[in-house]
Amino acid sequence: MGQWIVKRKGTNRLVFLIGNYAVKLPIITNGHLLFLHGCYANYKERTYCKMMKGVENNKFYNLVAPSVFCSLFGLFQIQERCDDIPFEITDEQLARFDAVRGGESKKQNFGYYKGRLVCLDYGD
Repeated sequence: MGQWIVKRKGTNRLVFLIGNYAVKLPIITNGHLLFLHGCYANYKERTYCKMMKGVENNKFYNLVAPSVFCSLFGLFQIQERCDDIPFEITDEQLARFDAVRGGESKKQNFGYYKGRLVCLDYGD
């Protein structure tokens, strides 16, 4: 696990898998506005996790890949690494994530964390 793997490149962020973590960086080459959107998505994901962690009866925190750190201005964010899912998401599964997924339904936006299905990209 010593190597860096580029997981995916979206319009706003690039994801590197490093050991047990996923590092999300905003992409500057797609223009200033999309770079800022990537920074904001990083910031939102971390803020969401900080607000929801430890809240009693919180069904939403367990629906997302935990964010463990975000730098100042959202220049990079570190999340717990999740396993890929080998199937397409069903409409029933998507419905469970309506509150956190921001309309995204791509298989790449979901993974397994500690045996449960979670949303990886919830900052939009």
